[in-house]
Amino acid sequence: MTAAVEISIGEVDPATLTEATFFLGDEELGRLDGRDTVRWEIPAGRHVLHMRAGYGMSAAIGFRVQHRHCAIIRLVEREPDASSWGMVFGGFHELRRAGSEPIDPGRPGAEEAPLS
Repeated sequence: MTAAVEISIGEVDPATLTEATFFLGDEELGRLDGRDTVRWEIPAGRHVLHMRAGYGMSAAIGFRVQHRHCAIIRLVEREPDASSWGMVFGGFHELRRAGSEPIDPGRPGAEEAPLS
C-alpha cells in the first residue's frame, strides 16, 4: 500500500447513495455498498476525487496524499444556490477534506490541492 483515501458519509442518508460510485480521476474506486465509511488504497501523489450517482455527480475535490498516509474525505449535503452543481437524487453533495492520518507514524500527511 502506498497511500489511501477514506470517504465517510456522516449524516447523509445512505438510502440516497445506493447508486453512488466514487472515482479517482477517471478510475472507478468503488461503491459504499451500505457502509458509512470506505477506504481504498491509492498511489501517493495528487488526485481529483468525485462521486457519480445516476445522472448526477458531486463537485470534485483535489487533494495530495503522501506515501503511507490516508486522506480523509467527508461527503456532505449542501443547500442549493446559484453556484451549486452536482444534483444527486434531489440533493446536492460535495466532498470535503476532513484531515489525514498516518498509516505509518512520523511522515507528512495529506493536503487539499487545486483541481487544475
